[in-house]
Amino acid sequence: MFAALLSLLLPPGGEPFTIALGEEELIVSPPALEGGALADQKDEQLRARWNGRVGESRVQVEVRVYPLASFRFDGPEDVLDLLESNYGNAKENGVEGWSFDSTDFVEGKVGWIPYAARGVRAGRSEGAEGKKGIARIRAEGDSLALGGLLEKFAYSVDILAHPSLPEEERRRLAGELGKSVTAKCRERNPVWTEEEVKERWNRDAPNAEVRSKFEKPIRTKHYLILTNSSGGTLFAKKMEEFHERVRKIFPFEDKKGQRLLPVFVFRTPEQYYDYYVHVAGAPRGSAERSKGHAWKDYYATWYESPNDPTHPHEATHQIFRNRLRLGGGGSWFQEGVAEYVSNHPNETKAFAKRAAKDGKFVPFRTFVKIPSLIENPHLPAGESYLQAGSLIHFLREGKFQPEKFPRFIEEVGRVPRGNVGKIEAAVRSVYGVDLEGLEKAWAEYWRKA
Repeated sequence: MFAALLSLLLPPGGEPFTIALGEEELIVSPPALEGGALADQKDEQLRARWNGRVGESRVQVEVRVYPLASFRFDGPEDVLDLLESNYGNAKENGVEGWSFDSTDFVEGKVGWIPYAARGVRAGRSEGAEGKKGIARIRAEGDSLALGGLLEKFAYSVDILAHPSLPEEERRRLAGELGKSVTAKCRERNPVWTEEEVKERWNRDAPNAEVRSKFEKPIRTKHYLILTNSSGGTLFAKKMEEFHERVRKIFPFEDKKGQRLLPVFVFRTPEQYYDYYVHVAGAPRGSAERSKGHAWKDYYATWYESPNDPTHPHEATHQIFRNRLRLGGGGSWFQEGVAEYVSNHPNETKAFAKRAAKDGKFVPFRTFVKIPSLIENPHLPAGESYLQAGSLIHFLREGKFQPEKFPRFIEEVGRVPRGNVGKIEAAVRSVYGVDLEGLEKAWAEYWRKA
């Protein structure tokens, strides 16, 4: 790793280090650091650590592994989520809400899944002063990380530079980080093997009767349809239409080796309710008020009408979680984008015009804090969803700097849910207004619509 730095840095360093994990191997090439040395401090997770310098900055490189029997990672992105959570929980050092500035992906022989997730955060000084523990140093320095999955283990390569490197050096370090890992392991079948399909159905189907009625699985470009209904083929076609609708509004690219998204379509409502209770642990009453739900990697519903607006709504949730990896912001944000995709323009316009004129809406500073719009104490659930959808409609289709809409989605979708300060900071960064300014512009737009 970091061959491009060799002409600028002094030896030693840069020798590949092999980590044996049963039948799998992870080969990591660390940066060639000035005075670089492999440290002795290792434990069950920490398998390698190097210390050295790049110019005036002290640099530490750590390689950690996480057994998948204990860590439920569905993709490489989950490794970065864990790192963000761990660093952000260091509240005693004033680094609450820590997150990478940017994330992307690198493809290659990097694991069971043939792409790894890379995160980069530029140095800054923030939060409380005082003794500089690792969290304070991490806040002030640069953090770069690569996360990937083997068949039985996940891994992270984490680089911390303090003080912060010049931007050119940081970019170079990030580029070489993407070349740092070679994995020796099997590669996952992205369209699911027949054995994996049967195991998933038998594990998650709610009872023996449903398990015994399994239809032939249906594979499309993006979905794996698991069903005991004869309508699976038509449903699969509609799901692809919803997928393209979401991608048109919130553009994203497919990644090589990305797994088909599982969708469970049951023949009757009762079978779906049983599934919801069995897999997600939902109370029976809550399950019976639901027509479909997206959670973890799957979407589940029952076969009634493939044109039901529930399906594009929940397909949006599934894509935001498993493709865009934008699960933050809060209920207002998540339900707003899903409501917008569901396409209720007449209802949205009628509600928003009346609410903006009469002032009968939830003030935005309160709205963004509500944990669940279904249980919004200020408005009925239906109107709460319409208010959320009307905000997304306004930002994408109105005249309030619509060219900045993709950046708004990216920045707010990465903010911890309900964190008003960070939500407002993201809004101000994108649009130059606070929450009251955004609310004023929204109300003016809908009064004139």
